[in-house]
Amino acid sequence: MDIVLGELYYRYSEIFKPGIKPEALKQLILEYIKTARKFVDGAGRYTPWTKTAGKAERSAGAKIAKKTRSKAEQPLVKSKLPDPAKVLDDFIPCLTRTRSIPVEFPEQGIPQQQSKAAELSKDRSLPKNKMAAIAYAYASMALLKLIVGGDGTDAVSLMNHWQLDRKLKEILYRLGIDGENAWHSVEIMKAVLIRTKEIASDKPGVTVKSSPSPEKPVTQKTLSKKALQETAQNILLENYSADDFRQILGVNVFDDVTWYNKEAFERVLKYAPVFAAMECGDFALVKNIAEEFRDAEKKAEYRLGKLIEAFNPVDSVKR
Repeated sequence: MDIVLGELYYRYSEIFKPGIKPEALKQLILEYIKTARKFVDGAGRYTPWTKTAGKAERSAGAKIAKKTRSKAEQPLVKSKLPDPAKVLDDFIPCLTRTRSIPVEFPEQGIPQQQSKAAELSKDRSLPKNKMAAIAYAYASMALLKLIVGGDGTDAVSLMNHWQLDRKLKEILYRLGIDGENAWHSVEIMKAVLIRTKEIASDKPGVTVKSSPSPEKPVTQKTLSKKALQETAQNILLENYSADDFRQILGVNVFDDVTWYNKEAFERVLKYAPVFAAMECGDFALVKNIAEEFRDAEKKAEYRLGKLIEAFNPVDSVKR
């Protein structure tokens, strides 16, 4: 695959070169998208991708499976794909703010949004530049939605079809991220991305949801404590049976009890909120939801059932 998809892998790796200026980065991304769209049809060298090509690889639970069935046997319709040059102006700020080596910001060291992303992680053992590299990697993965004109399910299917996740893990390792972190972070990226909506549109003035521009701030939502807890619990209830969700949490059954892995859970809480905040642009809201998960973890004793129940209101009298 390194030989047959060599051109595609090369174009993808190029957008991770350190110190790229935004104007140069845009051209590199356009070249990557152009090459990737060619390889969607196989480029005469590889198996073409269709919306059902990765169906066996999609195991994100009943909700995702239902969405997949509704798209069954639909070929890629290129006429509906957006012009990447029109949407990258919104996407580029997200990429440049999460550069692993922020050459344009030597004084601050970390760009503004990058700092916000790092704030979502309480574990400071991961240097901010490495957190930024992982955030940047997620943004690069979201570009796949521009290539196939679909949602996150199609993007992850295409990534699996090309084994681009393997290549991304190699890139992260070269950026100084240890093998376990690189592997798990990419799996978390895929789990988040597969649950995101379509960003492609052929309407004028299209914007990319994954990359809120600093010139176009996203309205911040304020939720009550109860609403935050309900949101966090719903995330678990809607996804706990999904294979990818259980994999990234290290869910296993022992003595008829369903457990989750402590280290895996902590890593998910480190990375998933960053990716989710990049998608919705509301860092404060995502951070508050993440805090609810951290509070619930203290009561769960690594049991998945108890983690879900930890968000239920407690009777004040019993308390």
